[in-house]
Amino acid sequence: MKLQVKIYSSDEGFAVCAPDLPGCWSQGATREEAVRNIAIAAREYMEADNEPPNNHSAIIGIGPGGGPALAEAAEICELELAD
Repeated sequence: MKLQVKIYSSDEGFAVCAPDLPGCWSQGATREEAVRNIAIAAREYMEADNEPPNNHSAIIGIGPGGGPALAEAAEICELELAD
């Protein structure tokens, strides 16, 4: 399964979200760590029977912890999650 993620620079390193999985956020000290962490979070999200909505591509307005979304432009990349 391919999953689009958005990576944001933050004061602590990098924050990353999977817009097709509502509420699925993670972070890491480095970009690589953040991407590894969101891959784990996405697998756990789907294992919990939280199926991603079909064709969901809403703009995230709430960031981690319920705060405002990160204002900076995000780097968008695609992850390949093993089945």
